[in-house]
Amino acid sequence: MVARDFGADYVWNVHQQDMERDKIFKPEIAADLRLGRRPRNMTDDEDTIYDFLIELQQNRCVSEPSYQRALARFGEQGIIDLIAIQGLYGILSMVANVARVPLPFDGAVPLPHYPD
Repeated sequence: MVARDFGADYVWNVHQQDMERDKIFKPEIAADLRLGRRPRNMTDDEDTIYDFLIELQQNRCVSEPSYQRALARFGEQGIIDLIAIQGLYGILSMVANVARVPLPFDGAVPLPHYPD
């Protein structure tokens, strides 16, 4: 989600390979994320994580209902882990973009630009 938001082609492509290889998400979830869409057919855990992180990403904070839902499912440590991972990918995306890191392998596909 963060790599998509930053348009970080390198970060997206490297981790998309990992997602596919390790079957972290269903392919249609990754495809929706790549296009900047809310994924369909998520599990309850995926839905909770998506809602929490997209709200944090867009608003720089989360509402009480989002916080309580994530807290009930993942606990305080889980929330800290989600925030830390999102922050790490933000840093990686910014560094890759500023350094103009090229696509990581032949056949890697740039992220589509969001519509204007």
